[in-house]
Amino acid sequence: MSAPPAANQPLSFYGPTPEGFPPLARISVEKYDAMIASGAFNRDDRFELIEGALVAKTTKKPSHGTASELCAEALRRVLPVGWHVRIEKPVRIPGRDSVPEPDISVARGEIRDYEEGDPSPEDIALVLEVSHTTLRADRVLAATYIDGGIAVYWLVNISERQLEIYSIHEKVPVILAEIDAAPLVIAGQTVGQIRVSDLLPHTKQKTAR
Repeated sequence: MSAPPAANQPLSFYGPTPEGFPPLARISVEKYDAMIASGAFNRDDRFELIEGALVAKTTKKPSHGTASELCAEALRRVLPVGWHVRIEKPVRIPGRDSVPEPDISVARGEIRDYEEGDPSPEDIALVLEVSHTTLRADRVLAATYIDGGIAVYWLVNISERQLEIYSIHEKVPVILAEIDAAPLVIAGQTVGQIRVSDLLPHTKQKTAR
C-alpha cells in the first residue's frame, strides 16, 4: 500500500498526484474557451479541462500509441456511413464543465462538420481511452463521460488485457477478456463486433494498482 499524500501535495479530480493527473489551475468552461480564443494557449498545449480543472496530460508509452492506432483501425472497419473516428480531439461536455481529449471518439457526420466547433455529447456515439499507468484516473473518467451524456465509454485496459465498457444503460461496467468480442453500439444500434485482442498491443504489461 502506498503512503498517503503529504499535506501540501496537490489533489486533482483524479486523486493525489502523481497517481492522477496534476491540476494546473481551476477555471470554468467559458473561461477555457475565452483563453483559447485570446491566444493565451492553444490546442497543442499539454492540458485539458476535466470537471472544471485544468489538468496536465501524461506522457504516453509506445504501447499506448500502438493500442490507440489499433483501436482506430478496428473501429473504422465496422463504422457505418455517417460516422467517423477522431483521434485525441476535444469533446465538449458542458454538463460536467469538461473538454477532455479522449484517445479516440466516434463522431456523427464528416470531419469538416467540426471546423467551427468541437462535438458535444449528442454528436458522439462512443469515447475510448487506452489505459496503462493511469488506470484509476481513467476509470474515474467514466462519470465525466457517462453522466455528461455520452452513451458509451470504452476503457482499453492494457495492464490487465481487457476491455471495460461503461454505458448509460448499465450501472456497472461490462468487463470483456482478451478472447471476447465487444458489440459496437452506435446510436443505440449494434453495428458490428470487435475482438478485444484487436485492440491490444502484443507486449504484456504489469498490472497498474
